[in-house]
Amino acid sequence: MYEFSPTDEQELLMEAADQFMDSCGFDEEYFKRCYDEHRVPEEYYAALKETPFGTLGLPEQFGGVPVDQVTMMLVQERFFRRNFPFNTPVLQIKDAQEFGSEEQLRKVTEALKTKAMAFSLGISEPGAGSDSTCIASTATRRDGKVYLNGTKTFITNAAYCPYILFVTRDLDNPNPYAGMTMWFVDASAPGITMSPMQKIGNKSAPICEVYFDNVEVEESDIFGKENNGFMQLVKNFELERISIANQSLGQAEYCYLTALEYAVTREQFGKPISSFQLIQDKLAEMRVKIDNMRFQVLQAAWMKDNGKSTQVESGLAKLYNAREAFEVCDMAIQILGGLGYTEESPVGRVWLDARMNRIGGGTDEIIIKSVGKELAKAEAKRLNRR
Repeated sequence: MYEFSPTDEQELLMEAADQFMDSCGFDEEYFKRCYDEHRVPEEYYAALKETPFGTLGLPEQFGGVPVDQVTMMLVQERFFRRNFPFNTPVLQIKDAQEFGSEEQLRKVTEALKTKAMAFSLGISEPGAGSDSTCIASTATRRDGKVYLNGTKTFITNAAYCPYILFVTRDLDNPNPYAGMTMWFVDASAPGITMSPMQKIGNKSAPICEVYFDNVEVEESDIFGKENNGFMQLVKNFELERISIANQSLGQAEYCYLTALEYAVTREQFGKPISSFQLIQDKLAEMRVKIDNMRFQVLQAAWMKDNGKSTQVESGLAKLYNAREAFEVCDMAIQILGGLGYTEESPVGRVWLDARMNRIGGGTDEIIIKSVGKELAKAEAKRLNRR
């Protein structure tokens, strides 16, 4: 039986998070302006870095505050439920530590002193989305140099980050999974051009199409091991999916709490709309979904903290939470009525943002495929069947 009652330390951390959000000076108007301008809220992240929350989860050697995964999720949820962004470079530091050279790690840590993120991930291509074996970008060796060519698409924060991890594939390798290589590239290098793309949501994390035309790099720019890019790519899937599931939870909570307050204070036909059975039905269903979503996140985080594989649990958490969060946000819009469908209410923006979580970090369909495969594999092993 899992025990998810917050400890005294966790309660203090969440109270401190509330105090920061109350006093930091950044409000809904600021975040909406960043959103409308399609830009990362840099001023907010700079202020966050001045607190322990900006380095939460990082090793002490990087000035961080090490915490377990459950604590990380509880704090992250606290920010999202109040519609405050929350981002720490935990995964970027971990990747640079494990796969990067000393020089690449230095560049990442130096960039993170002034940026919320050091590098973007150049993986998806026009012909390679969920199926990364179709990556067509190449690395060609010539006269002691390496030249990168290819087109990447839907690259989040490419125009913001000073570096990009560009994934290439050896097209002659008969095993496409064994022929991928990551390259750590300065995003301002000659031969790189970017074209902004317009999203319907998540506009404070703008995306670009990125073109590499004979971009010259060195052998030392390989990130990790040559032809090991796919294994490096999937290593952090579990943590990423738990985090996305938690973001979905926070988004759902924000919309639920907004709708609940509105339902209690909005009067029609001489009484609060919260007294009407159809509204009560929505509020009850929203609450049930949120409680279930929280269990999904905390179970996966607890398992991660206890050294257990969460390949199935992290996938299920992301799949369930992303779907349910969107429904909760949609019900909140219905309760707010016309107000919910205007730009005056942040609920509409959260509704748009929440939809992305069914795509990013692995689409619903890919999650179902991978989880279903693992479930069948485990049952076959139990039955001693091949």
